[in-house]
Amino acid sequence: MKKQMKNMPAIQEDAEAEQTAPKAGDILNEQDAFLLKNSRNIIEGLGRHLIEERRLKEQALQESDRHKQRADDMAEEAKQAHADARRKDEIINRKDEEISRMRAESERKDAAHAEEISRMRAENLAIRKAAVTYLHETSAARNGKNTSAPPAIPEILNTPKARTLLGKLREGQILDEHWQPLGLSNAERGIVAQYISGQLGIAAQWQTFGSLWNMKPETLRRAAAKALDQRKTLDFQELLKGLLRA
Repeated sequence: MKKQMKNMPAIQEDAEAEQTAPKAGDILNEQDAFLLKNSRNIIEGLGRHLIEERRLKEQALQESDRHKQRADDMAEEAKQAHADARRKDEIINRKDEEISRMRAESERKDAAHAEEISRMRAENLAIRKAAVTYLHETSAARNGKNTSAPPAIPEILNTPKARTLLGKLREGQILDEHWQPLGLSNAERGIVAQYISGQLGIAAQWQTFGSLWNMKPETLRRAAAKALDQRKTLDFQELLKGLLRA
């Protein structure tokens, strides 16, 4: 009996330990709960991952659509720019053709105008030659043979350049071999004096040619000044220019 009483605390401790020790079923339930929780966390994580993946895919698709739309817009802009450039080229080509046509027409008119001027100059020269010949013949018939000596020619008109110039003016029936005018009006004489003086560098032009042609220098100067605005003398100046360029 005493022995049993002695062993009672140990038995009681074992019983308490057995009561406090986890049972096999409880351990399994905790493991299942842990696994279930972990599984739930994993599933939720996978769900979030899938949602994020889907969002990124949609974002990528939207970005791709925007890039595609932008590429289509740029292609359309390039196409429109190309069409505009082609239209501009066509306009430029048409303008170039029009300019070429107008230039050709202008050149044709200029050539016709130059030909007409040349013809009129030739006619004027022929008329002048005929008039000079007539004046010479009538003067000879009226006055008989002229025995007077030709006027003295100034040294400035006796140079090689002056003689070449005189040859051109004689060919045009403007002056004779003695530098005398052939049927020229006072206005035309003034113009000839100016042109010759300009070619030969004669400073005292009115005194030089007034003395040579037996005219007052002031009369020659006034006649030249008056001739500047006359249509007839403008044609005469063109005739002179043509002769001196030849």
